[in-house]
Amino acid sequence: MERLYSNARWGGRAQTPLECAHAIRATLAGLPDIQGYYTSWRISKPEASAPEDLHPVPIADDALADYVESTALRNDRGELMPGGGFTVRFARLHDGHPVKLEIRCGADDTLGNNILLEFPHPDWASPESLDPIALRESLAAIVEPWDADYGFVITHPFRKAQGINARAARRGERPVGWLTYVGHDIDLDSAALTGLARVDETTEGVWIELHGSPSDPSFDDALTVRRALGYGN
Repeated sequence: MERLYSNARWGGRAQTPLECAHAIRATLAGLPDIQGYYTSWRISKPEASAPEDLHPVPIADDALADYVESTALRNDRGELMPGGGFTVRFARLHDGHPVKLEIRCGADDTLGNNILLEFPHPDWASPESLDPIALRESLAAIVEPWDADYGFVITHPFRKAQGINARAARRGERPVGWLTYVGHDIDLDSAALTGLARVDETTEGVWIELHGSPSDPSFDDALTVRRALGYGN
C-alpha cells in the first residue's frame, strides 16, 4: 500500500510570526493524538536525522513566534526576502518512525502558502492512525486554522493518475483526493457533485469524499470532481 499524505493550500497572505504561531498551535492541537503510538510534536530542523535532533515546541506563543521568525526566507547573502514568508517544520514519532509536518505561512502570491502532513506508512502504521475519522480530523486541522482555499488527502499514485504535474499546476489544476476540501473562493459546480460518497457544504467551503478506501479511492469519482472544478478529464 502507498503512503497517504495531506496538503492544504492558500494564496498570498501577510501574517506576522505571532499570527502564524497561533494558527500553528491550533493545528497541532487539532491533529489526532493516538495514545500509545504517537509522541508529542517536536520542532524539526531541516538537517534533523535522528530523534535527538527534535526539540520541544515552546509553550509560550511568543517563544513559538520567535521560532517562526527564525525561519524567514533569506537569499544567499542572508538577506530577508520580501514576501518570502516562513517555513516551519515539526515531527512526531509513530512507533519509533518519524511523521512530518511542514508549514509555509506569511508568503505573498509569488510563493503561496501550504501545509504538508505525512501519515504513517501502512507498513508500520497502527490501524487507528489511518482510520477515516482520523484522516478527516487531520485534514480539518490543517485547513480550518489557516482558512485554507483547498485541501486533500491522497497518495502519490492517485495524484499522478490525474495528470497533476508542473504544467497542470500552471493551469491551476489541483489534485482530488479521497477527501477534498474546496473553499468557496474556488470555482466549483456543486450541482455536478452527484453519485459521490459524501458531500458536506459548510459556510467556508465544501468537503467531498470519494467512494473506496483512502488509499484506493474511486477514480471515476475523482473525474466527477475534476469536471466540477472545470478541469475536464
